[in-house]
Amino acid sequence: MVSACGAGGGPEKVVRDFIAAINARNYAKAREYVSPDKRDDYEQVLEGYKERGVKYPTIREIVVRDSIWPDEKIVTVILTKSYLGGEPEETEDVFYVEKLKGRWYISSVPPWY
Repeated sequence: MVSACGAGGGPEKVVRDFIAAINARNYAKAREYVSPDKRDDYEQVLEGYKERGVKYPTIREIVVRDSIWPDEKIVTVILTKSYLGGEPEETEDVFYVEKLKGRWYISSVPPWY
């Protein structure tokens, strides 16, 4: 099943908010969108975003799909990504999001490369 989630803290919104925080270079805020039990695991990934100046200039499409787990969604984002102010390249990033205590969090952050 493919679904689109809007405002209200759904899977799409948490991914959009994470991307907005990365674009603003607010890595502490981006970290808040990662599942609390996985934040330490993704510290190096977020550091990679920071060191390489990753930006997402344009989001072209977001598709939210069901996972085999009821409280998990797969969010595919077709977007442009740039590094250190270089030319943007179109890419597809896949985020896994999970629902914990009624809130959606990113459980798997795409690598910065």
